[in-house]
Amino acid sequence: MVLVSATLPPDIAAEVLSKYDLKENDFTMIRGPTDRPNLGLHMVEVQGTEPQALGQLQSLVIGLKDRLTDEERMLVLFGSHKRLKEFQDLTGHLIYSSGLTREEKNDNLGAWDAGHDQVLACTTAFAHGINQSHVRFVVIFFPPFDLMVNIQMAGRAGRDNKPSHVFFVKSREKPCNDKRVDDVVNTLGCKVEKMMLSMDGPEYAYDCLKHSEARRIRCDSCAPDQEIKNYALTCVANAIEKEKGQGFISTSAHSLVFDDEDSDAMFDKLDDDIFKELETLETNASSATVPPVSDIACCYNTTDLRNRK
Repeated sequence: MVLVSATLPPDIAAEVLSKYDLKENDFTMIRGPTDRPNLGLHMVEVQGTEPQALGQLQSLVIGLKDRLTDEERMLVLFGSHKRLKEFQDLTGHLIYSSGLTREEKNDNLGAWDAGHDQVLACTTAFAHGINQSHVRFVVIFFPPFDLMVNIQMAGRAGRDNKPSHVFFVKSREKPCNDKRVDDVVNTLGCKVEKMMLSMDGPEYAYDCLKHSEARRIRCDSCAPDQEIKNYALTCVANAIEKEKGQGFISTSAHSLVFDDEDSDAMFDKLDDDIFKELETLETNASSATVPPVSDIACCYNTTDLRNRK
């Protein structure tokens, strides 16, 4: 009997083997590192409400798509059908999920393979066993489920062994569903090492700065100034600036959206809320726990609060 898995953390192996009534002396385990040296791992932060985060994701996808060659592809992965449908409604990209009929899945997959749309948005139904060789970018929106699922999703990238990149897109305030995923995505240390500690054990884990393979792409913790990471951050920042220009108000206390037809009463309430917060910040300026005034951004289409006050 041969049991094969691409993603089986050491602390789960015993549980899996027990289902086959196997004990430690009944088998020989052969394990290799989960790391794919040609994949760069990056965390990209989005801000605001979920619709705003989707808009920032759209900007990132548009930017990355512009970097694809004709034969290259991109995957955008979601943890729910709801978010997938919202993204499809926003962008019009092809989708793949268990909610589609077999014919719809085949049609969309065929259109993506053929390059009619270089971007395929999917749920985790696409995370396992898909072997399209030219996937250059994988974007995972609010990484769902456990670390094994996320590693499977990331593993769709760069199967031709060419340099490829995985972007974990999330807000810093909202934790992932799984602590291991959070530890990898948010670590200030090496993301590759943190991932390998969970997936492979300490005997296999290494810091990607110390890994000498020629095709090694550093994670964004170890190489924070990579051009591709800065490009991704710029795509998201552009969307945030656009939101501000359309009337997005962000303070350390609240986020909301309004348009030019909002009533004067609405503006007056916002005036009072924001200026109260400014007064609080000024009063407590010496406190290290109070955010600086620069953390408060106020942008309007037609109204300037400073003039109103």
